[in-house]
Amino acid sequence: MAHSHEPVAEGYLTIPKAADRLGIPTSTLRRAVNKGLVPFHRPFSQRIRVRLTEVVAAIEAKGEK
Repeated sequence: MAHSHEPVAEGYLTIPKAADRLGIPTSTLRRAVNKGLVPFHRPFSQRIRVRLTEVVAAIEAKGEK
């Protein structure tokens, strides 16, 4: 069976779920979102959601400075 190399759609996570998966305090991630350091989304005007890849990229970019 051939494997597809198509990208998998990444879902949105709540701030607490994303923080839990990353092993960081929810308050730290929420503060970073509020300061504009981490991109966030409001799909269909719902609560704030983040994507893990975007959070990780923001953390890595901050660490390079």
